[in-house]
Amino acid sequence: MRASADISSGARDTAITFFTRLSVMAASLGIQSALAWLLGPAGRGSYAVCILFAMILGVVFTLSVDRAGQYFVASGRTPVADGVVAALFTALVGSLVGVAVGYALIGTAAEFFAKASTTSFRLSLILVPLNVLSDSLVLLLMGIKRFGWMSRVVITRVLVHLGATLVLVWGFGLGVPGALAALMLGNFVAILVGVSFLRRGFDFSESRLNLRYCSAMLSYGVRYWVANLSNHVHFRIGTIVLAWFVSSAEIGLFAAASGLVARVLMVPDAIEGALLPRVATDPQGRPELVARVARLSFLVCGLLLVAVVIVSRPLVVALFSRSFLPAVPLIGIIALGVFLRSGSKVLMPYFMGVDRPAVCSWAVGLATVVNLGVLLLLLPVMGLPGAAWAMTTGYVVSTLVLAVAFRRASGMGFTETWLPRRGDASFLLDLVRSSMRRSRAA
Repeated sequence: MRASADISSGARDTAITFFTRLSVMAASLGIQSALAWLLGPAGRGSYAVCILFAMILGVVFTLSVDRAGQYFVASGRTPVADGVVAALFTALVGSLVGVAVGYALIGTAAEFFAKASTTSFRLSLILVPLNVLSDSLVLLLMGIKRFGWMSRVVITRVLVHLGATLVLVWGFGLGVPGALAALMLGNFVAILVGVSFLRRGFDFSESRLNLRYCSAMLSYGVRYWVANLSNHVHFRIGTIVLAWFVSSAEIGLFAAASGLVARVLMVPDAIEGALLPRVATDPQGRPELVARVARLSFLVCGLLLVAVVIVSRPLVVALFSRSFLPAVPLIGIIALGVFLRSGSKVLMPYFMGVDRPAVCSWAVGLATVVNLGVLLLLLPVMGLPGAAWAMTTGYVVSTLVLAVAFRRASGMGFTETWLPRRGDASFLLDLVRSSMRRSRAA
């Protein structure tokens, strides 16, 4: 009975998350395509650096309380209303600290800040609290299994972002500042929608800010902080380093290639969102279920990546224009690393759900260090392909660390975890059938 219920509810939640991410992927590809055509490689590179700056400030100074809040409401360690208030308050305070630090950094003469105008960098500071709060709301909604609400928030955010990009960048010709303002507007509307859903579903009249909950979330978040920061930075470490050594146009090429391949990770992202609430409520962490969905993630993502590599040249021309063709050789290199990441990423909810987020920090933190070291070694010799190989090498390291840690924690051998089984195919078919039934019913 439990297996049947898991398939049904898990299929529903995974289907909602997957189709949400599919919709977001389609809209975000539209955004990236519009930015590539309208801004060109140089403008696209300046935009990428500004977004990167805002993202790093938010992740560094909020200490992963967004993930901590998700875990606490998912596991029942806090009442939902109190957990939401504590998580959002702590995230907001951290993001404002990040804004202050960022403003001071923009005034320095660092080469990083020569890749876009001072106005654009200062404008990107507004993104810090908006990014943090909108992402926190999405994670909280997933933690309380309100996947339908989460879907509406995420889709609203990306559609507003797309519409505002076309109006501000194409219609008014505002360039990089217009692209940044469009992202701000998308996040702002998403925050309003997310808060309205929460107020509709839960009673916040008796809820008060509980500093004990804030402290507990910070304690959890600090243990996951390295993993969270590295998750964001590892994928973008190439852009970070390139911002110090190469032109904005080359940054734009690398950002386009890595961003395109990374869309495949929507599969493990969707699985992760549905998996964490189930792992968090089980003392053992459901290792058999985690291993099975990791194998399935490898299979599905592998097929998608092969397709992307095969059609990469016409795909780049169609989405980004012929000026981005030098990015094509990077796609095949990055695809190798993303394939490994697609399976190992599903293991992270297991460690988060059994209150061992530090394992994720070790895995992804070590991978980021390796990525950076290989990048500094290969970039002078190989150029942009060296940055791509560095990213893939980092993913190899994180995959090995997570796989070994999962074996030790779960007691499942490597063959038991990773060798495909006959039951995997039937599980996938049941999942697809259940998802289709849920979709038709909706």
